[in-house]
Amino acid sequence: MKKNLLSLDQMVGGAWKYQGIAYRFQNYKTEGEQTILVTDRKWFEFETTFQLDCFLADCHPDESGLPERKSTTDLALPDSTSDEVMAKLKGILMDNIEKVNQDKGFVIQAQTVSKNVQTLINLSKLELEIKRSQAER
Repeated sequence: MKKNLLSLDQMVGGAWKYQGIAYRFQNYKTEGEQTILVTDRKWFEFETTFQLDCFLADCHPDESGLPERKSTTDLALPDSTSDEVMAKLKGILMDNIEKVNQDKGFVIQAQTVSKNVQTLINLSKLELEIKRSQAER
């Protein structure tokens, strides 16, 4: 994983092409094997170092002069406050708990929903860290 972190450190701030699309790498966060990469267009989440290795192997410097984007606010959840989003997520999780209690066959779907909710939480944490680091500059 250390090799990947060095690569990501060097890649942040630069323009890179992945699958023919230009991205400006803005920041990343690693927890254990999981890495979240923030770009000007989207956020990439890698569950394993192998996934990250494959992604980085397919990234190439972009020579087209990708314009600088100042923030990732276009990636925020639209038309919702954080309180509304949290209330909705809590409602979904509570519904899932009730469904699992009624039908054990629902466990796999509930696990998938739970994983997606955890991803949203991780992305929110990363977004806060990015805003804090930008405010410190």
